[in-house]
Amino acid sequence: MLTRQVHPLEIVCHRGANRYAPENTLAAAQLCVDWGADTVEIDVNTSADGVMYLFHGPELERTTDGVGRMANTPSSVIDQLDAGGRFGAHFAGTRIPRLEPFLDWARGKCKLFLDVKYADAAALLDALDRTGTRKDVFVWSSFDDWTAEFVRLAPDVPVKVNVRDVAGVHAAADTVNARIVELGPERLSRELVAACRA
Repeated sequence: MLTRQVHPLEIVCHRGANRYAPENTLAAAQLCVDWGADTVEIDVNTSADGVMYLFHGPELERTTDGVGRMANTPSSVIDQLDAGGRFGAHFAGTRIPRLEPFLDWARGKCKLFLDVKYADAAALLDALDRTGTRKDVFVWSSFDDWTAEFVRLAPDVPVKVNVRDVAGVHAAADTVNARIVELGPERLSRELVAACRA
């Protein structure tokens, strides 16, 4: 008889329920919680004056009534932008959430996958500690130097990596102690799964 190890399935919602509410907003995250999702993926970006927000970016006009890059815009302006009107009239007036109040809201409701577009690693870790959400997140950044710095500061916080092959799995384990691996289905192989489980 064939036996196999069973792994629980977890549901991760990309930018919240972004087909039903504006991406990276409290409304999109609330739908995920209401529907029983395990994890909400959010993008983390930072204003010109260092305030972290849920925002993919980099251009404000992609999803809001603002113009320019978030990194060049002060929080006093970002806090007034409409992040919902383009999605639908009933979401008009929805604001871009600041990260820390969102972390407070999420605590105990869901886990979070933080896709870090731009944020100071120490400031992000401080926000996680202040809100008591450090144990409820995993983190990914496309910038290897940022990931290495974050892992140095917080080796206990799980980091996700994207890999292409077995060598990539080993490199990720050796350099950032990655605990979560993402790969495209076209790259899936028995050898790659074995390397991930090793």
